[in-house]
Amino acid sequence: MHPAPCGDVDQEKRNQIIANLSEEFALVCDQLDVPYLDVFSSLLKSPIWLAEAKANDGAHPKADGYAEFAAIVQNWEGWLNWFTP
Repeated sequence: MHPAPCGDVDQEKRNQIIANLSEEFALVCDQLDVPYLDVFSSLLKSPIWLAEAKANDGAHPKADGYAEFAAIVQNWEGWLNWFTP
């Protein structure tokens, strides 16, 4: 996983940097045959994550934002495969 989107005053610039990093991380993980979860794209579309991040410190939401994050991880095939024998 990589950093989630920011909701601070420089969010557009910072989120573009994070999006670029996400693409690079995905390529490296693919080359190494390591599962990669792109939480950035999902959370960027989340009004809850962004609103809570903006209301807090610009990067970290409150409980509802983290609940969305957890749901993304919990439903990710790579996570589910971790527990499958």
